[in-house]
Amino acid sequence: MKWKLKPNEVISYKAYIKDISPKGAKKMAFGEMFKGAGGDSTNKEGSAMQQMMEQMQSLAPEYYIASLTENKKDLIDIELNAKKGQKKPVDSAQAGFALLMNAMESAPMLRGAIGEDGSIKSFYLKNDQKNVLALFFQLPARPVKIGDEWHIETQFTNMDQSFKCDSSFHKNVVKVTNIENIGGDKVVTLAYDIVEYASGVFSFPFAPPGMGDKKGVNTLYKTVYKATARFSVEKGKWLSYEGEMQTTITGIMESETTQRYALAP
Repeated sequence: MKWKLKPNEVISYKAYIKDISPKGAKKMAFGEMFKGAGGDSTNKEGSAMQQMMEQMQSLAPEYYIASLTENKKDLIDIELNAKKGQKKPVDSAQAGFALLMNAMESAPMLRGAIGEDGSIKSFYLKNDQKNVLALFFQLPARPVKIGDEWHIETQFTNMDQSFKCDSSFHKNVVKVTNIENIGGDKVVTLAYDIVEYASGVFSFPFAPPGMGDKKGVNTLYKTVYKATARFSVEKGKWLSYEGEMQTTITGIMESETTQRYALAP
């Protein structure tokens, strides 16, 4: 499995990173610490935060354009740009967000590089950008057969010294589930199975207001990613890619979201 591009050729995809959370899901809410200090999604401050998140999400691009170009041998440049098209606010409260989103369309949301074998060359990217690059474009960098497995360079959970872990689990597997001969082309089907789980206590150097002597909050982060993709060996590109990411956060903040990750040629 290798990416195949002619000099200065551009391969483009519609890249979907879209919130598809069911109605009523907590996309972002105050957690225990903020509630103890008087913050709540039902009061004025909490309600304003919820509305701000909903306004930003409603103005997010329908999809991004992913462009792959090989300007140097074995170095494929990748850019993700928001779909062009002015965001129209439905009321005055959305006007500022609309201006921001329209301005963001003029610059790439991601710029990175991979090798022809799908290995990541832009090791220096931030985790959130590197995650997208790995999920969509990283390949095994070696010959594979049905049943072969490998991992990709993703990390969805980021904690610091304030977090004391009680339990954790990490699974990162991409597996070849099928290889078909279709019209002289080998089509490889891959299944992605990634799970990250960390549970523990997020501690503070002092007790936050409204929490008495309590200096820690029970915290949980969990991400589950499943995807199925089909790669053309002859053409050297994806024929289809469809994935879903479910994220659950409890503790300081509370969130329960589902996102669609997909590529369409």
